[in-house]
Amino acid sequence: MKQTAMVTWSTYLSIVAVALLVYYGFVVLVFFRKELFGRLRPVATKVDTSRVFLAAETDPAPPPILGIRPLLDEVEAYVLQAVDSEMEASEFIEGVRRIIAKYPPLEDPAVQTGIGRLVLEMGGDRFDLHESDLEQLWRV
Repeated sequence: MKQTAMVTWSTYLSIVAVALLVYYGFVVLVFFRKELFGRLRPVATKVDTSRVFLAAETDPAPPPILGIRPLLDEVEAYVLQAVDSEMEASEFIEGVRRIIAKYPPLEDPAVQTGIGRLVLEMGGDRFDLHESDLEQLWRV
């Protein structure tokens, strides 16, 4: 009787591991080729530089809401001071109008409405103001 060669466990596990690597490598290459090679190759994208530079040169000014905080603070301080004084309503409106005139023009109706509400809420009762009185704030 002929004796066969014995295979150790470490040799057996090494052969199985290599066989599994070859098998799964083949499966990945066959079924996931597009995904695998698509990620390896950089995708060339063409950038339209004329639009990029044009947009940088013609960026609009920041919205007026960003520069409104100092105006609101000054109007609020003036209203608080005026409520405690003996000032008349016409003087009060003229004072607020002068404060508004110091700042760049505010054509945004939302900003105008917000300032008007601030004036009405804080000084409306003291000076008996109405919505129609606030139109004087925005005349030049």
